[in-house]
Amino acid sequence: MVKTDEDAFICDMAETYHIYDWRSLPIKLVATLATGLSQESRINKIRANAKIDLQTALLAKLVDDVAWLKWAQTEDGQKNRNHPKSVLQTLIEEKKPEESYKTFSSTEEFDEWRRGWING
Repeated sequence: MVKTDEDAFICDMAETYHIYDWRSLPIKLVATLATGLSQESRINKIRANAKIDLQTALLAKLVDDVAWLKWAQTEDGQKNRNHPKSVLQTLIEEKKPEESYKTFSSTEEFDEWRRGWING
């Protein structure tokens, strides 16, 4: 756990057990306490590569299902178009860096992009 992300491990130990210097404890005790950290702990979410915790995922799924039921009763739902966007999918999908920002090599390149963007 420490090798994966020591900062997350330290935060979890402090939050869960009020231990601020885990290195001062016997390693067997630290291992026992680390095993007892919840699945929602920072380090366990990192190790599981979980984007969100289970409770958030379940609530998002519930919101999605209610939105779908409401949509299904509309004209769009009857014609199977304009599906509601999934909250759960939005929370768990990984954004690629190029989708979140754009970089430019020069001011000229930016100005050219800006002109194209403004003019459509």
